[in-house]
Amino acid sequence: MLDKVKAKMRTSKYLAWAADHKDIWVFKRHNVALGAAIGVGLGILIPLAQIPASAALSVLLRANVGVATLATFVTNPITVGPLYYAAFRFGEKLTGIGFTPLGSSGNFFQWISGVGAPTIVGLGVFAVVGFLLTYSVVYGLFGVKSLFEKRPLSKA
Repeated sequence: MLDKVKAKMRTSKYLAWAADHKDIWVFKRHNVALGAAIGVGLGILIPLAQIPASAALSVLLRANVGVATLATFVTNPITVGPLYYAAFRFGEKLTGIGFTPLGSSGNFFQWISGVGAPTIVGLGVFAVVGFLLTYSVVYGLFGVKSLFEKRPLSKA
């Protein structure tokens, strides 16, 4: 399957250079953990174009592109509503900006900025924590996997 993707990429004028770039396709501990962390972090932080952004950042940082693009699906139509609401509430506590109903402020743009600032702060914190937590968990899981792999007996 991966060979078909690479073959298709080689025909593209813009992606041909990345098809044979070894670091972005291998399943090594650091590459996979970084790819997953990038996908989760950008999936939470930006609402649109998450997949191209995570793929581009993965190429720049030499992380696994496939894992990064799949990890962006942490935000989907089911999870985005509760995530943004939790980010708003968390950002509200951090910034001290409280929610005011639209009718009480009178100005629509004031109301949007009152909702937007706490949400952006909350999403930023969630993205950083999600990035660090995902990297740590995936990196750790690769370590646990290596404990159970059979190793040849050393010749002593």
